Amino acid sequence: MIPLLSWTSALNAENKEDIPNIPDLSSLETKKGIVYRNCYVFRVEIDGIVIGHDGGMARISLFDLNASIQDYFNFDPVAAMAAYKRDQEAVRKLRKQVLLETEKFKAAEQRKAAQKELESLAVKNWIPAEGTIVKKTTDGIELPLYRIALVPTEEISTLGLKREGPPKRQLHKFNAGNVILRHVGEDQSIGDKWQGYVDPAPYRQPLAPYPKKQNIPVHRAITKR
Repeated sequence: MIPLLSWTSALNAENKEDIPNIPDLSSLETKKGIVYRNCYVFRVEIDGIVIGHDGGMARISLFDLNASIQDYFNFDPVAAMAAYKRDQEAVRKLRKQVLLETEKFKAAEQRKAAQKELESLAVKNWIPAEGTIVKKTTDGIELPLYRIALVPTEEISTLGLKREGPPKRQLHKFNAGNVILRHVGEDQSIGDKWQGYVDPAPYRQPLAPYPKKQNIPVHRAITKR
């Protein structure tokens, strides 16, 4: 980076002719024909200058200025091109990173939406159940599972009238043996109690029995939050 230049003091000097090679910035025209009036240099970079002018601020590439101004700023086109390529590569990497982060965010939002939809489906249509984890597998958790049923009750009021009482909670065996609940209980350990909603239709039925191997049905499930 070329050091900042004190253009304001230079241009306001009483005897500008005493300062050799100072370019006249009262009107600065680029090779593309763009004209800037009453300019002063705010910052000098390896491949350009940032100026203030009547219309505000602008950055002008030194490639787009005449040879006298390029010489005054010791412009090195080879070094400038190398810096430009480095900047372009940095921009490319940044854009790629932003794109990846955006895609990750979109995917996470889609997973959240799908999970929310599945939870809504589970609460409405699946079976409330619970059990104590006896094993953790690559599929999920293995446990003896019990279906939760709420049985209506009656009670007698102080006036001797029958009225509906609080429902009584009952447990019924979900399956003759253990079941595996798919992709739940990741943050739980053996011996912990699991409670949630279970799809009554197995996600994967047991295969034909293998010698010395127990085949256990696998069900989709949602942990109760």
